[in-house]
Parts: sequence; C-alpha cells; structure tokens
Amino acid sequence: MIDTTIEDYNSVGRSSETEAEIDGEEFPSKTEEETGVESDNEDTPQFLAVATAKARTSLSDPIRAVLKYAAEQEGAESDYKDRTELVTDVTTGTSQSAPVAAHGGIITWSVRPDRSAVDAGLELLDDTESLSVVVIDKIESLGATAADMEERAARILDSHGCDLVLLESGLHLEAESEAAQAHIRTLAAVDRAGIEIQREATVSDLRARGADLPSGGRAPLGFEWRDGELVTSDQYSRVCSTLELIEAESGDVGISKGEAARRLDTSHRTINRCLDDRPDLYGLDN
Repeated sequence: MIDTTIEDYNSVGRSSETEAEIDGEEFPSKTEEETGVESDNEDTPQFLAVATAKARTSLSDPIRAVLKYAAEQEGAESDYKDRTELVTDVTTGTSQSAPVAAHGGIITWSVRPDRSAVDAGLELLDDTESLSVVVIDKIESLGATAADMEERAARILDSHGCDLVLLESGLHLEAESEAAQAHIRTLAAVDRAGIEIQREATVSDLRARGADLPSGGRAPLGFEWRDGELVTSDQYSRVCSTLELIEAESGDVGISKGEAARRLDTSHRTINRCLDDRPDLYGLDN
C-alpha cells in the first residue's frame, strides 16, 4: 500500500547517484533525504489530483472520483482496488500527510475549510515539469471565496501552464486559453460585485443574512429536511456555483437555464423558482 511523504517529484525514477545533464552542465539529482520525498513508483507523475470535503470520513467519494478520472482520461495505472486502499487509508487517518505519490500522479486532499494541503500540492507544480493537468473534484476545493478560487486557478492555468479539470462542474479548461481566462474573470467579477460564494453556508448563516427559509413542505433545491430541521445538503455548493454561472455576465462561461437544469438533474421550472423566488437562499440577491 502507498506510504509516501511530500517529495521533489522530479527525482522519481532516478537513483541518488544519477546525474542529469542540462545545457551542457551536469547537475546531481536530489536524493529522497535531501527533498523529504519518497515514492512507490518509478513513473514520472503526469497529473495532480485534488479532493476536499467537510470531514475526513467524507473524502471517500471525492478521492475516488479524481483518481477514476485520472485512470480513464490521463492513463493512470489504478484500478478499483488501488483506489479503495488509498481511500481507506485516508478516511481512517492511516495516511495523514498530503500530497502523496499515487498511481502515476500526485494526489492531495484537505478537510475544509483548511486548504493548506491543496496549496502544498500546487507548490509542487513549480518543481515538476511533467505535470500537465490538475484534476479537482469541485470548484470550492480551490477556495471559500471567488477571490481565493481565482488566485489558485490562475496559478494552475497561467503560472504553471497546466490544464484544469473541474469534475463536478464538467469543465476542462485548457492552459492559457481564452475560455479559461474568461472563467477566471467571471469569478473575479462575482467577487468584485461583493457576492461571496457561500460554499459552506449553514442554515444559521442564511437566517443571519435575512434569508426567507421555508418552515415546511418540499425542501428547496440544495436543501433537505433532517430530523424536522431544514439543512443544506451535500449538493448545496454545487447548486450555488451552477446558479451563479447562469447569472454570469460573460457569455464565454455563462450557461443557460436548461444547461443548469441538466447539470443539477432538475427541471427548468425549479431553476426559475430558485432565481426568481428564492435568490437569497443562494447568495444571488445582492
């Protein structure tokens, strides 16, 4: 089973005595002792996978999703058994440190709101030229506000020149492309307008903002009834981000109500109700 620590992944596949010849000069490769890194495979990592959740025990599905995508789309050598073993180690606390080398790439995870391990993973992009794509489970893994998301997305797409895949949003943004830039600009516009994306909002937060919450009946999109109390569901952040894309001013990244309904597996009528009757529940009333 995988048992790795943070490392300089440029040293993967080389012995401590190996020397690389660059521009006519010889540079000794870094050893695991020098970098604090160890790896269980000899392949150069091709992808960085990022997963977050509100609790360690909830990291199972996000980690499975990013590794499954890497296996299917990026040629990573992992199967269901490999992913299950890693998920078990992470969710039980056996594997505490992130990022780690895993199945031809690097994976990092954080328990929100802490995203220090996400940043640690992004820092590896500086030292690992082989990384070409960053696979992220959901957009809120990049930050709690639009400003945070914009900054981290810019680091991936512009500073490091990597593609960015957002699984839950169904987006594959190519490095330095116009579509990617437009998406980042939209996030910035939302933040400048003063609308903080309520990724991890609770019902008490919504009440404090004066939101008109129902006391009975069918739960609104992104909410559920639990023990007689209305609470945000696991899909709440996804609902918010999708509705914000409908409201986006940039036509390059804005989506239609029909597309939003498809992504959220709901009806056009429900989308209209969210936008017209209950915008305060989703941070769209500013």
